[in-house]
Amino acid sequence: MDGQKIAIIGDGGGAAGAFLAGFMVGLHRLSVRRLDYYVGPSASASTFAYVSASQFLEEYEIWANQIPNPLFISEKNVEEGRPFVDVEYLSYKVFGEKIILDQKGVRNSKTRLIIPVTNVETGEPEYFDNRNGIGILELLCATMNLAIFSGNNFPRIRGKLYFDGIYGNPIPLRVSGIPEIEKARKIVVLSDNLDLPPLETTQRDRFSSRLVVRGLRNLREKYPRVYELFVSYRDRYGDRVREAESLADVVVKPPRRLSPFDNSPNVVKKAIIMGFEVAVSDPRVLSFVGELKESSRADFYFSL
Repeated sequence: MDGQKIAIIGDGGGAAGAFLAGFMVGLHRLSVRRLDYYVGPSASASTFAYVSASQFLEEYEIWANQIPNPLFISEKNVEEGRPFVDVEYLSYKVFGEKIILDQKGVRNSKTRLIIPVTNVETGEPEYFDNRNGIGILELLCATMNLAIFSGNNFPRIRGKLYFDGIYGNPIPLRVSGIPEIEKARKIVVLSDNLDLPPLETTQRDRFSSRLVVRGLRNLREKYPRVYELFVSYRDRYGDRVREAESLADVVVKPPRRLSPFDNSPNVVKKAIIMGFEVAVSDPRVLSFVGELKESSRADFYFSL
């Protein structure tokens, strides 16, 4: 392991990103304080942002008590003229005012945080990091924007419109312009487990499906590249999962399927617990952490 950098890579998952949040709490319990790279779009980006600033308690508080807030995800949002998944509320109200993200701490972190976003016009992934001078809250709002589910209200950064990084690169095993990620040893944490049967359809699932049906035509006419990526996402995600399983050192998945839109408190907390338990008990994770302790960079990984 000596000489090789370490990257932990997340996917998206909406409320199912609670699994990664719990996993990061578990790594902290194992005394892992940082890794070389955190790479992740969407929900994983917000978790990595707090962790990169050493805000471990705040990261847990976000997921346990703020993600379940219906102001973030609910049918009522739509009734009131707001997006079903209100990422602006989460980014600017929660991260900016309620449980304040230490943006200076993120920028000065010893870990390089890489946040993928997808260009609305080209459909191509683009990558920003914590050292490029752009506001972290702006980047989080862009990488969490779920197109139809976020009202097709795309944020603009440096004159370009962006949306969720999962659509351009569902699991960022490679990052254009940053070859170190491909060379790094990798832990990949997935928010879904495609090996298991699908979840039973819920009322919220039916509601989100109706949103898609109503919104696809408008999406296709106004944003054709977004439309193409939106409708092909599940197939491309499955392809990328298989690639991760062949390339990464460790791939972990939740032991049961999780819904991206079920942000009920009990479901989110159970997902956090699942992630935590995988981190502290999975033999592959424990072996990897053991290697880190024996490496020449142990002080970097385990010291504050």
